[in-house]
Amino acid sequence: TSRHQEFLAWVDRVAGVAALWNPAPVIRANTDKRYLTRLEAAGVPVVPTEWIDRGTSRQLDEILRERGWPVAVVKPAVSVAAYDTMRFTADHADAAQALADEIALGRDVMVQPYLHSVEAYGERSLIHFGGSFSHAVRKAPMLAGATSPDDVEAAEATDAEIALAQRALSWVATDLMYARIDVAQLDDGTPVIMELELTEPRLFLRYADAADRFAAVIAEAARASS
Repeated sequence: TSRHQEFLAWVDRVAGVAALWNPAPVIRANTDKRYLTRLEAAGVPVVPTEWIDRGTSRQLDEILRERGWPVAVVKPAVSVAAYDTMRFTADHADAAQALADEIALGRDVMVQPYLHSVEAYGERSLIHFGGSFSHAVRKAPMLAGATSPDDVEAAEATDAEIALAQRALSWVATDLMYARIDVAQLDDGTPVIMELELTEPRLFLRYADAADRFAAVIAEAARASS
């Protein structure tokens, strides 16, 4: 994520000589979380987000007051895990403001409400292979004590969460080798998309025979392209 443009240039070079799974246009669009605005415009529920364009500044305490968010999170639009991410309140926004202003020197900034459900119910990652749901894990909250994005446990996904993930994948309108849809709950229990990960390599393959299913999808794609 610190070499985003170099990575995209590499993706384009590889796509010129070999098949990429997932395809280069998907990766290019997916590595900047601005895709959430397009997903929301298509009617897919996502975490409410305020955007601060690179090279500009907005007062975070004003955003919280206008939105009615008691606690929020600030992070870059191009990021991974909880890097350059901070939870804050309107009364203690100085450090978060400094981080947002620093991020905005070179990247767009996201401000979202902190969803307390990630601590109790948890954030769910729904992994799909070849467009079909494979398995789900519950991710430990990185902003509430978890030390690694690999701190997960096997979990059941609800019908509503699976349906939401399918809506998000239908929006992509491209055959995907793999996808990870991160889902959380608003305060009223409504599931929303946190992230639609089509580049992220963490697919938690050690759960529910997932590695075998993924291998079968890869083998089938290789046979079809040979």
